[in-house]
Amino acid sequence: MGDFVGAIGNSPGPTIPEELDNKVVIRATYALTEHEAFLFTMALQGIVIQMRKENFNLPNLRKVFVLCTKNGEFTFIDNDGMGYYMPFIILNLGNWRSGVWSDLHILAAFIEEFCHHFWSIEDEEIVKRKVIDILNVILKEDITFEKLYGPKWKLAYPTIYTDDVE
Repeated sequence: MGDFVGAIGNSPGPTIPEELDNKVVIRATYALTEHEAFLFTMALQGIVIQMRKENFNLPNLRKVFVLCTKNGEFTFIDNDGMGYYMPFIILNLGNWRSGVWSDLHILAAFIEEFCHHFWSIEDEEIVKRKVIDILNVILKEDITFEKLYGPKWKLAYPTIYTDDVE
């Protein structure tokens, strides 16, 4: 199998819960910080708690590859293969570190991408509501949709919500 150009092996990583062992494969071209790895661990633990509540068939989960990047850019090279299928989450760590995003937002970003994958949710509003459910379980707080995403969250998705952005 090929690999990602610039892949590094010394990035701190999350502690992957036993239930997700061999279901989450992480690569990096840009290293996570220890704190981001901690948030990633919290997200994965919350996902497992929610899956148990919903009686997921954990052994039959689909594998997902996670790539940590500085800006979402990457190159995959393989000179021997003829094609690849891999469910894929790309994390844009450089954006997180812009100073605009809180730990709550970063935690939500981790959870959201895994909810898209493991729950097979494409709809942005539905997936965000699932994220809120998981955040409230792991943080034991009353996180609301409006508190996390704000009233104009749809503006971030102009190709999806063309007429309904107010």
